[in-house]
Amino acid sequence: MFLLVGLGNTGKEYENTRHNVGFEVIDHLVKTNGITKIPSKFRSIIFKGKILDNDVILSKPTTMMNCSGEAVRLLKGFYKVKAENIFVFHDELDLLLPKVKFKYSGGSAGHNGIKSIDKNIGNNYFRIRIGINSLNNNLLANKFVLAQFNKTEKEKINTKIDIIEKNINYIFSKDINNFMSSMSN
Repeated sequence: MFLLVGLGNTGKEYENTRHNVGFEVIDHLVKTNGITKIPSKFRSIIFKGKILDNDVILSKPTTMMNCSGEAVRLLKGFYKVKAENIFVFHDELDLLLPKVKFKYSGGSAGHNGIKSIDKNIGNNYFRIRIGINSLNNNLLANKFVLAQFNKTEKEKINTKIDIIEKNINYIFSKDINNFMSSMSN
């Protein structure tokens, strides 16, 4: 069993914002793989199914970004998912759009959603960090992450999310090197 978590904030005012790119990954995976939505619980919108013959739970925590760890802890416990089978998709202000990094464990780099997960389950899980920064960013971080992508940025993000989905086999096999090579395309 694998748990794939997309970080974001619920509510209409947060749709299509940079901070919600994790939710967008989950939505794309649900749509392209025909994953079924199940009743929301554990402070999450939950989908359950298979991707490439792997049993998966996909989650969009409803806790708001800064408390995402509560939802991850509840899901991990209920579904008895090992920490090393948890993959968290999230925005990364330290990376230029649309760069992607795949890593295991490590620090939060100041990301409050990751801090919350670390506090709730430790830091021995995988993170797929999706760059949201732009060269002309002159906003404070808390304002910038809640800003919407412009049309060109949105197209780049959508293309990158599609590439992530097409290379999800490397995520399941925890093959960081081949995944990262696929992201340079």
